[in-house]
Amino acid sequence: LQDSFTLTAPQLLEVSVTTRAPSCTGSRDGSIQLDVVNNNGLPPDFRWSNNAPTQDLMNVSAGEYTAIVKDRDGCTFETDTIFLTDPKPIVIQADRIVSTQCAGQESGSVEITVMGGFPPYEYDWGIATTEDLYDVSAGNYRVAVLDDNGCAAQSEIFSVEAPPAIKVDFRIV
Repeated sequence: LQDSFTLTAPQLLEVSVTTRAPSCTGSRDGSIQLDVVNNNGLPPDFRWSNNAPTQDLMNVSAGEYTAIVKDRDGCTFETDTIFLTDPKPIVIQADRIVSTQCAGQESGSVEITVMGGFPPYEYDWGIATTEDLYDVSAGNYRVAVLDDNGCAAQSEIFSVEAPPAIKVDFRIV
């Protein structure tokens, strides 16, 4: 009596990774998606380093993540460490603040540089929507900046100074 049979080894799991970094520094809108090729016809199990049991990680912050994929045959695949990084934060720096020439004049200015985030930027000084602020009177000014991803930052207060008013005393004799 002779029997013949064929043993088939389980197919290796194939996993590809697609990432999307958070849109703004500190936001939780990043994602990691796993595309799994599993030829045994049954859905695999997933376990992430943050204990999520899902195939994809959605709405996550910057950090380091790994996933273990296990099929029904007991074959496992562990991803390399997947890094999600925040974009550089928006930094607003005053390059030059010019005092008014005379008290009561609108001749002061604030010139800034914006770095980080995703250009182009939108600016809101409350009285202007330009990068730099010109022809202003003495006072305190602050700018809000919005980048192309919708990330916002607000500057420190910039003070435009004015020289003291000239005081003249008249005496009639």
